[in-house]
Amino acid sequence: MTATDDLRDAFGTVLLRCRFRPLYAVAILVAGTGLLLLALDGLYGSRVVPTDGSALSRGAFGVVLMLGVLAAGFGAVQLLRPTVFLEATDRGLVLHRLPGAPAVESDAPPTFLVPWGRIRGLDYEVHALPSGIRRTRVPTIAVRLVADDTFSVPDGFNHLLKPLSGSDPAALYVDAGNGSPSGRELLRRLEELRAAGGKPRP
Repeated sequence: MTATDDLRDAFGTVLLRCRFRPLYAVAILVAGTGLLLLALDGLYGSRVVPTDGSALSRGAFGVVLMLGVLAAGFGAVQLLRPTVFLEATDRGLVLHRLPGAPAVESDAPPTFLVPWGRIRGLDYEVHALPSGIRRTRVPTIAVRLVADDTFSVPDGFNHLLKPLSGSDPAALYVDAGNGSPSGRELLRRLEELRAAGGKPRP
């Protein structure tokens, strides 16, 4: 049993786990492998993609090769050890710090428990994030907290990471688009557990 398993056991019995979708991981792995093979053909074979062998052409295929390696690696990792976004236990919601999220201290915990009694509401919200070409829409579960001086959530557990215009400052926003279950189904199942006080249906 790992330290992470011990930490999860301390948070109670896991009743629901939301993690990266296997279908997404397979799609990313296949796409990355395709890019990798395409780049290798362009660099060494030229059987599928014709190339003039110039430095510019080889540089372009080198970039495609790196993208393929990164995508295939990410897909493989997500298949073997999918990212866990949140878990619902009999004690509350266990939030997971996403890879790359800021940590105030080097020994900051990778997981954090929000007790059911600290949650005043759950909502499904879709937020629009500005991007260079179009507006990307991000589905989330807004976890509205009972805020006071005795309870605070460490940095790095809000999956939006940056406050958005119109967002509730006393809420955490958890990714509800990339995991399984997701969307309104995730909200429904969390609401059921919250209404039952963290007890599964018989």
